[in-house]
Amino acid sequence: RSSGAALLLCGVMLLTLLYQVFGKVDRPEMTLPVLLVCLIIVFGGLAALDFFATGWQDSEVPLRMALLWFGVINSFFATWDIITDCIMKDDPNSDAHKFAESIGCCFPRCIGLLWLLLSLSLTCVCVWLTLLFASRGPSGIVRSVDDLHGMTWLAVLVGVGSVVFGGLWNRYLEKRFQKMTTTRSERGTILGVSRA
Repeated sequence: RSSGAALLLCGVMLLTLLYQVFGKVDRPEMTLPVLLVCLIIVFGGLAALDFFATGWQDSEVPLRMALLWFGVINSFFATWDIITDCIMKDDPNSDAHKFAESIGCCFPRCIGLLWLLLSLSLTCVCVWLTLLFASRGPSGIVRSVDDLHGMTWLAVLVGVGSVVFGGLWNRYLEKRFQKMTTTRSERGTILGVSRA
């Protein structure tokens, strides 16, 4: 199951990579292609490990943990993005504003609230499916917290920790970092390294 999901994810990332490299883009950048290549290597390598490591009983565990981590991170950051871009501020360039203009019956923040409810609902469904499929018990159904694999908890905690770190960074550290790099760039250095 996990190998198939990883290969499907790699295929979608490969299509995105091909579009980013060969398609028409307004501003070419290297961040997304490098990130996609790294993720394809990681998920493809873990899928190959699961497929070819027949002697290792838990060969699927690293792949399941990576997939779970990837899903938790994406769902948390998507929800956070909806909150910050569509509910907390009313930006005329936001997707919610454009969608509200196109249908003409709602305010942009109402659209953002609907998207937030949809995102939270989908996250709850994904958690339920994860609990359904991640059992260690003989019946294959999660009946208590003890039926969950330790890697499941680790992936969830890493995802939650990443979101907490992102929130703290956004709230307290981002302006300090920008101020520090702006001051140094005016003096000719960035992060203590000369630009000359």
